[in-house]
Amino acid sequence: VIKVNLSVTSKPGYTAQTTDDIKQAIADYINGLDIAQTVVRIRLFNPILDVDPNAEKFEATALEIALGAGAFGTVDIAVPFNQAASCIVADITVTVT
Repeated sequence: VIKVNLSVTSKPGYTAQTTDDIKQAIADYINGLDIAQTVVRIRLFNPILDVDPNAEKFEATALEIALGAGAFGTVDIAVPFNQAASCIVADITVTVT
């Protein structure tokens, strides 16, 4: 299970729904990866930015990922050849400032 910590700076128009949309976009992206496909941290910004393509509601300021109970960091996560990455919304934390 992949866990995600994201920090964003909110702008006018940011709501709790925005947070929910961000979390769902991240989970959908990770769950859509192929078997053995590495979770490339920087690529997670794509679904995040798709929630607000013009950066009108927020700016993403920090993103860390972890595998299971492992430590969070900025390193990509390799997935074994016979497994697929997975993520649930409950394992995604969005800190809004």
